Amino acid sequence: MKEPQGPCPAGCPGAPTEFSWFYDLIDGKRAKDVGPLLGFTAAYMRNHSKRLSEKNPSNGWGDVDRCADWIERIADACRAHPDGVMTGSA
Repeated sequence: MKEPQGPCPAGCPGAPTEFSWFYDLIDGKRAKDVGPLLGFTAAYMRNHSKRLSEKNPSNGWGDVDRCADWIERIADACRAHPDGVMTGSA
């Protein structure tokens, strides 16, 4: 998969150690506005899977590839329902 060129849509935050920023980022926004960011994120994760997989938990509770798949499914749902309103909770 080709990595998107240019800056991340809506401005990506840095690399935080927890994900509450993510829920704040999507909460109350339209799916059509969030979907591109999620698609970019999934593509980035796939294109940098080797480096990012170094952060996979040693207990096997998830990995970069499955997380990218999960994010891509949400991006697909955003494309299918562009006027949907996103909600997030930590």
